[in-house]
Amino acid sequence: MKKIKRKQVAIIGGGLFMVGFLLILLGALLKQFWLVTIALLVLLAEIIFLVVFNRCPHCERYVGAGTYCPYCGKRLDE
Repeated sequence: MKKIKRKQVAIIGGGLFMVGFLLILLGALLKQFWLVTIALLVLLAEIIFLVVFNRCPHCERYVGAGTYCPYCGKRLDE
């Protein structure tokens, strides 16, 4: 699997979140259930994307937010 830089992962993840959130708002305002369903699928795709690609570049384990890997202790921006 091709590695993606953490900054790009954050941008893509944030973009997916914003699209999903806006679709939920739009679906609620227009009372269109299908828009809310699509929004939930987009948010699910964001979660899966972050779990797959938000990894430490050194030990390849999943990391959340932060500057250092909680498993190997190395900086995540190296």
